[in-house]
Amino acid sequence: METSKLAATIREACGIALFSHQSANPKRDAQRNLAERTHYVDPESLRFHKSRILGRGVLCDGLLFYLVESVAATYNGSTRDFRVVLFDVFGETIERPKLNACERTQEKARKAFWTSYESFDVRSYYAERLAERITRKRRKLEACERALATIQTEPEQ
Repeated sequence: METSKLAATIREACGIALFSHQSANPKRDAQRNLAERTHYVDPESLRFHKSRILGRGVLCDGLLFYLVESVAATYNGSTRDFRVVLFDVFGETIERPKLNACERTQEKARKAFWTSYESFDVRSYYAERLAERITRKRRKLEACERALATIQTEPEQ
């Protein structure tokens, strides 16, 4: 299945907006795309983690979003490292190098990301995520059905 068809299928089935270009400003673009999906780029989170958004992009017809981040390498923020973080349409991080695995330059971080991204299978990834979501929703539905049955069978007081 080509990514445009996969993207349309997920958008329609889940009722979720795909990622798109929202602003020429990387930080603003990331905040608009990830709003209500994750707190990762909220102003408070960026400030607390001493993070800066330097770049971003949309992949796979809007199914994936990545950002290039500068993070404090030391507690006081005197030196900075770089990493690329990849998100799915649900706001979950797919790839995010740990702080001790960040790169010293933005170029190295981007290169490391693209090297690992080459082997990423978006179709398999979303097949697994959708199966997990179905399982979670079934469990919630079953709990609601049990609650309804309890309410209907217990006498009023």
